[in-house]
Amino acid sequence: MHSYAEIKPEIRYEILARQARDVFGRTLGLRDIELRFIAEQWGGDYEFNQIVDGFCCKGGVFVRVGLSPSRLLSVMGHETRHSWQWENRRFLQPLELAERDARLFVYQQQLPTRDSDVQAWLSDREERQVCQMLASYRIKPAVPSEHKTLGNLLWDAYKKPKRERRMATI
Repeated sequence: MHSYAEIKPEIRYEILARQARDVFGRTLGLRDIELRFIAEQWGGDYEFNQIVDGFCCKGGVFVRVGLSPSRLLSVMGHETRHSWQWENRRFLQPLELAERDARLFVYQQQLPTRDSDVQAWLSDREERQVCQMLASYRIKPAVPSEHKTLGNLLWDAYKKPKRERRMATI
């Protein structure tokens, strides 16, 4: 029997885990996933028949400290998918189906296998997600007319009716 207790991890480990949680959470449309850290400890609050790297329950996602960056990324993806299953009440039974779905999700993310590539992968995903969010907002920036940039002028030209745009280019 293996038992685990909650602990406070090193700050670098916690930052990496939270960054992974946020990336996978945005991918799945989840917000506010609680993240907790565990370590194997005799007489801990959580007991399993085997060694676990992470688990998910209604209390959030639990991840074991001391994992390599690439393994941490994989575990976070897997457990975040389980969190999505809890939230959407999908694939909960049978257990084999829930595990298969979580493994498939991690596989589809094309995670880096080298620890040195993890931070670059996370940064790239964050940048893509932010660009997608900004592109979905179609908001015209409020800029005084005397401070208009080329981008603002192009935006104004785009927003004019087609007939007026054609006349302005002649």
